[in-house]
Order: sequence, then structure tokens, then C-alpha cells
Amino acid sequence: MWVVINDPQAHDGTAVFVNVSTVREKSDTTCLLRRGDNPFIKHDSYVRFRSAKKALVEELDALIKARRLRPNQPADAALVVRIRAAASAALEFPGDLRPLL
Repeated sequence: MWVVINDPQAHDGTAVFVNVSTVREKSDTTCLLRRGDNPFIKHDSYVRFRSAKKALVEELDALIKARRLRPNQPADAALVVRIRAAASAALEFPGDLRPLL
């Protein structure tokens, strides 16, 4: 699962998104997610800040139209705020993406 954690309109159409993965032994614990935080989270998960990416909204839309990306229900605003706050503090979040938060 990937979550857009910024407002692309405030950044010339550039979206910043992060991956949510299953918790493993050496997972980054900066931002842990539990079942119930989002309908798609079925077990303990974490935000993989080191794999954060950016893309233009138009590029994401093209991937959706090509069926290479499948959007799901938008994440709850409170969850996005929580992830964004953790990204600001996370050592593994790429420095070049910080200004886009």
C-alpha cells in the first residue's frame, strides 16, 4: 500500500508518497500502523520512509489509466497527518523530499 502524504496542489502537482509494509524484525518503528488505522491494514505495519518517492500527479494518473496503478479508498486525514509528522522526524525520510511535505 502506498499513501500520498502531501498536498500536491501546493507543490506544483508533485505528490510525495510512502510505502506501508508488514512489520519485520528490523523494521523502522518511527511510524507503526495497526489494524483499524486504515481498512487495508490487516496486521501490524510500518511506514517505509526510506522508500518514499515523488511523482507528478499527471504521471500517477497515466499509470492509473494504464492499469499499472490501482487507487484505493483515500487514507483518513488524521492518518495522513500522523504519517507526515513522523516523516518530518524520520532519519530515513529522504532530505530532498522534506520541502514537499
